[in-house]
Amino acid sequence: DAPAPGPPSEPAARAGEASALEALVGSYFNNRPLLERAVQRYLLNQAAIESAAAAAGTQALFVWQPVPTYGYDLRLHPFAEQGFGQHTYSLYGYPLMAELVSRHDLGSNFAWCADVQASAREPLYVDQVHYGAALSRLVAECIAGGVRRRHEHAR
Repeated sequence: DAPAPGPPSEPAARAGEASALEALVGSYFNNRPLLERAVQRYLLNQAAIESAAAAAGTQALFVWQPVPTYGYDLRLHPFAEQGFGQHTYSLYGYPLMAELVSRHDLGSNFAWCADVQASAREPLYVDQVHYGAALSRLVAECIAGGVRRRHEHAR
């Protein structure tokens, strides 16, 4: 007879706790119906703002901004271990929006800037979600590109 297994080692127990916590967090924040409603609400808001801008004789530019939970190496994020609270929805919602953007043209007044940090090799955040100077510059460049595309399209 083999001896009965003993209790798991402390690192193994912590790994089990971490994976159980990740599953719980994932089941809460990865709420597909909720995320789909948020995307639909965004599209409705975009249409309403476009109408209001047209009525006022101006143009709107919609910018989908970067977040640390999408396309960014969290090993570079100095605050990632503290978690992202309600911003954790973006971990699941951004891929959903990226899928929509890849399949549907959201117009010349839409700038997808969520990927500007994809090749980053330095910390870009000053806290959980706020941009430092380098990321602010990348976002500004992306917005400027969106303004140029919008202007070219309007000609």
